[in-house]
Amino acid sequence: MHRYLLNISYIGTTFRGIQKTVNKLEQSRLDTNSIQGCLELALQVFHPTNEIHTVLSSRTDAGVHALHSTVQVDLERTNGQPYDTTILTGVLNRTLNKQRLPIRVLSSKLVANSFHCRYDATGRTYLYRFAVAKDPPLGDCSLRNRSFETFIPVEEIDRCYFLQSSSFDIKRVQAASRMFIGVHDFRTFMSVSRQKVSRDHPMFTVRKIDEINIRPGETRALSSNAILAAETYNYWDIEIRAKSFLYKQVRRIVGALIALGNGRIDERCLYQMLTIPSKNSWDHQCTTEKRTFNTAMILLYELQRRMGNLRPTATVVTTPTGVRYIERRTSSVCVEDIAQCSQQLDPHKYGFVVDTKPDYVPACILSDFLYLGSQDAVSPDNIIKYKITHILSVGIQTPEVEWPLPVNCKFLPCLDLPETDLITYILPASMEFIEDAHRSQGCVLVHCNAGVSRSPSVVIGYLMQRRDMCYEDAYNLVKSWRPCIQPNAGFIQQLKMSD
Repeated sequence: MHRYLLNISYIGTTFRGIQKTVNKLEQSRLDTNSIQGCLELALQVFHPTNEIHTVLSSRTDAGVHALHSTVQVDLERTNGQPYDTTILTGVLNRTLNKQRLPIRVLSSKLVANSFHCRYDATGRTYLYRFAVAKDPPLGDCSLRNRSFETFIPVEEIDRCYFLQSSSFDIKRVQAASRMFIGVHDFRTFMSVSRQKVSRDHPMFTVRKIDEINIRPGETRALSSNAILAAETYNYWDIEIRAKSFLYKQVRRIVGALIALGNGRIDERCLYQMLTIPSKNSWDHQCTTEKRTFNTAMILLYELQRRMGNLRPTATVVTTPTGVRYIERRTSSVCVEDIAQCSQQLDPHKYGFVVDTKPDYVPACILSDFLYLGSQDAVSPDNIIKYKITHILSVGIQTPEVEWPLPVNCKFLPCLDLPETDLITYILPASMEFIEDAHRSQGCVLVHCNAGVSRSPSVVIGYLMQRRDMCYEDAYNLVKSWRPCIQPNAGFIQQLKMSD
């Protein structure tokens, strides 16, 4: 049996997605509504002796196109010889073309049986295209009909997202896109409709985005349409590259960036969604406009009809910032009227503890040497007052301010999650930096976002490794000077195991 790697491209408008649907309770059948199902059907023209099973390198949803994707398949001939890859490519393309399927095999290649197109992939890149009107129509651009009254080149339908916005800020979008680069918990940006409950865990939701590039694009229209399209719209390409992505992660990131450019959300909302990873943190104002207008209208009518049968309800809502209010809804209340029926509760009674006081004063753990605090403590006044020469930023970048004195700054990426490996990387790098400050007779300030979990764990680890303290003594010392510390359970376990 020989394994083949197929390089393919396709237009996904008419497909449910690339992956076929498998129902284990039913008899196996071909799924011609998916790219994978159509490829397996086309491969049957070779009449291999084995059952055809394809493996995808990545998955795309309904309506998503692919310029280049890969599929692997094992085929065995009756004579045991491999198929000629040129003939394999040609026969597949002829079969797909005969069925009027918008799938093209770019090339095929014979690979080792140990090769796996999904696990051996070095990276994946998504491209999103959108266009912003140069002179949008006057009036309320939020109305659905606005996008139907303006010119859109027919060649770009289902290939570009068009915005009729007079205030779209592309520079704001480009600046905010840098927030997503690096390692983050993207639980907020993952759709959970098809995910198992076990997948909603930091072990599966932490991803690293290598690059996000937002560049000027160009129209794909032809002839006179191309001239009119270039005069009407500014085109932009969003290219996102990473090793792997979560379900609908890229779509939600792009939707959030476009909502930011339109002014529906701000950078603080984007930061909260990224730093408070939860499906409840997703702001639904980020959802891009649906293109299936008729289906959406039918669904809206059906929902409004059924609302008449609902009983009046009162729900206590807690926002990510801790504000609690009662939302009352009657069977006759529309969505727009809910805000008028909301009643804010006592602002001092939050669903969780919210610290609204500035945390400017760092705690002195070791006299005239080691200080611990939150990001609020990183200020020019404290640099002078405590003679700080070194700043160690754990999990959050050092604030960009003009220092009155020369300061040596170091940033360590660190997520406040129990799974984060504190011992292998974070503590050795921290020890070296803190000891460098000690050798130069300087003073070091260790901080994270709130000074509660990450930075106290680093300071406790330093006291254990370099001051020969046990975990309990080190923890009690730090707790005595900064009572609010509370390292997460994973950090505590790692520190105790290293004792």
